[in-house]
Amino acid sequence: MKARPTDQKQSTQSDTAKQRLESSRPMKSIEAVLALLENQVFCDEALRLKKKIVEFVASSPLDDQRDEFVSQLTTIFIEKWGVSPPQAGALVDPDPARPYAEAVMSGRWGVVPIFGWTNEQEIRTAIRNIRRIVRKQHQDAENARRAQLARWLEDCGFSRPDIAAAVWGRRGGLRRPSKEQAFDRLPEHVERKWVREYLARGHTSGKVERLVNKRARGSEAPASAAVRMSEHRYEQEVEQLNIALASPVAAEPVSAALTRLYRADERDHAEIGRGLVELRRALVPSTIS
Repeated sequence: MKARPTDQKQSTQSDTAKQRLESSRPMKSIEAVLALLENQVFCDEALRLKKKIVEFVASSPLDDQRDEFVSQLTTIFIEKWGVSPPQAGALVDPDPARPYAEAVMSGRWGVVPIFGWTNEQEIRTAIRNIRRIVRKQHQDAENARRAQLARWLEDCGFSRPDIAAAVWGRRGGLRRPSKEQAFDRLPEHVERKWVREYLARGHTSGKVERLVNKRARGSEAPASAAVRMSEHRYEQEVEQLNIALASPVAAEPVSAALTRLYRADERDHAEIGRGLVELRRALVPSTIS
């Protein structure tokens, strides 16, 4: 399997289509929208739409031509399904092989050659060196899916607290704390410090009270902040992955050579030859051969 650049931040839904969605359709429940991902017809149509847009954009159309094309396709989709198409292809075309292919294509993997004379210390050192480039991942796949769902559900008009409850299973922190709740949790010395800071800036006592109140309560519900930060981290990861896909990193020589071979067009015999030479040099140092 060959990996392709992962989903970009930009939406496949135009502003015009989004406005039409918000103004004309009755709001589905968030559960009903999520259930669409279990509908194979919906997934197939969303995937076809995404592929058509990708192919059209690859032809380098003018901006207004691209926007018109996207608007036409997404409008038809929205009128049929009542929701915008998911941005992330992984939501409608889950492929267990995708993470492996993206890791190999981007160079974010490593190989430790073990020979009969390789000792444990050499193995541990090699792994540490690889880990400097290839960081450990724990729940990254689950977090990425949640962020993808959040972006799509926001496009569908749902609020972040609703998304936090449906996708993350949050039951608390869905609303900003009341003034009383916020000040019950706020240490008195912190409140006094904030008051002194605002007074020192020349604010009136009334303005100081409003500023402290706003700061104590926060600008958004904790659940909303968690969703926003999850989306932000996901977008950063997508950006970093796309940079690595365009210019692979090298964790060590053997995996770097194999990445070069994996990325090579099977008809490009010269590039395959260069990759094989690179692999031989990585496995058998020239001083030995």
